[in-house]
Amino acid sequence: MKVVVFLLGFLSTVAFATEIKPAYDGTFEIIPKVMHREAIKGTITVLMSGEDLSSIQMTTEKEVFGKTEFSSSEQTKVESDSKEQLFFVYKLNGANHKWYFVLLANNLKNGSPFDATYFKVKESLEKITEQAKAGIDVEKLPANWKNIGHGQLVEL
Repeated sequence: MKVVVFLLGFLSTVAFATEIKPAYDGTFEIIPKVMHREAIKGTITVLMSGEDLSSIQMTTEKEVFGKTEFSSSEQTKVESDSKEQLFFVYKLNGANHKWYFVLLANNLKNGSPFDATYFKVKESLEKITEQAKAGIDVEKLPANWKNIGHGQLVEL
């Protein structure tokens, strides 16, 4: 009897789980300075489960190290206190980077589509989150933030 009650409880929990679905789509162009020889262009999809960031998926136009599809292995979403900037901080599966990608959707007050700027940041996730929460002046970047590209992000 206890097994049946447990299974019913488990199934009801699964039935009410929040669906993971695309919340933002966009384009990117990463202009590498070290590892890659040419610009990396492609599309990005931000997957959310309710208000929680589930994953970031990137598809490149050309192969990068033999692949065209990448997904995040670690990710977080940060809204700045000003509410005019939205940040997605992530690392990619299979990439040997010792830094985080940071996607900044700027000027949220103007609505979608948002201008997107991509950064390479050599900091801890906690430090990046703290800096993003305070907001970033793209003309006066923190020392470890390197602008590596741009794109556009559309809220779905």
